[in-house]
Amino acid sequence: MTVTATAQPIDIPVLKAWNRIFELVAGVADNPYNRAKLRDAILELYPGRTEKSVFRGMAIPTLRRLGLIVGFADLIRLSANGKLVNAAHRKSEQLGKRALGTIVYEIDQAEPGFLQQITNDQQWTAAHIVEHFLTQVSAPNQASARERIRDWLGLLSYCDLVTERAHTISLNHQMVKQVSKDANPNEKSRLFEKLLIPSYTRLVERSKGVQSHPIEDLRAEVALAILAKHKHILTEEQFDELLMQFPKTGSGYLISFGRPMGADEKLFHFDGKYYQTISIRFFNQ
Repeated sequence: MTVTATAQPIDIPVLKAWNRIFELVAGVADNPYNRAKLRDAILELYPGRTEKSVFRGMAIPTLRRLGLIVGFADLIRLSANGKLVNAAHRKSEQLGKRALGTIVYEIDQAEPGFLQQITNDQQWTAAHIVEHFLTQVSAPNQASARERIRDWLGLLSYCDLVTERAHTISLNHQMVKQVSKDANPNEKSRLFEKLLIPSYTRLVERSKGVQSHPIEDLRAEVALAILAKHKHILTEEQFDELLMQFPKTGSGYLISFGRPMGADEKLFHFDGKYYQTISIRFFNQ
């Protein structure tokens, strides 16, 4: 099997806790803004392990590198994607796998491209995949590169995107077809147009009239509404693409964005600038 050279090294995140993601996400959902309780909840999943090895070394880095949490220390909470995965999994395991699988599919489409490679050759083994990507992965050493490849392959299996039978790795075509559809924002454009402003209005009502809200909060609000009402998956990436296309002014409203004041995560990139907050002004014609 020929190893194809690549101009740019492939970046695969370190995901040492890939096989407990649903439990970890649930732990963050139950303990937002409380590092001590979150730490204890995660340590319960790994009896006999230390905080350094599990909480700081495995769980938090895995969730952060998949974009499922935001914040640090006592400000750790689920991102919009994290809330989506947690809500979907609480409805059913299969829906949870669709939500997580769609996020993983989006990441894999950009890098490292395992799913595209596997579909071209149905005789892959785990060892073949490791050797194929080994020299392409950006890592401190070969041992680290091997670990990252195996963990990413494990995550694909965890989401039911690939299966292993008789030591052969192959695509789960039914699941890949489903998440590729779930990853298409055009499938949800009408729902987005229908739910964006009502979702923003709910944020304003819950905050007792505050008009400016983090775009991250609106991402979650819209995604959870679409999931609850239609069982469709709307990731952060799709939300941002649809928001860029959404008219910023219309009959009775005007959308404006606020720039970040400091170091922030999950910013919205639009017209060459980064924004943190959104505000919608309503007026009568």
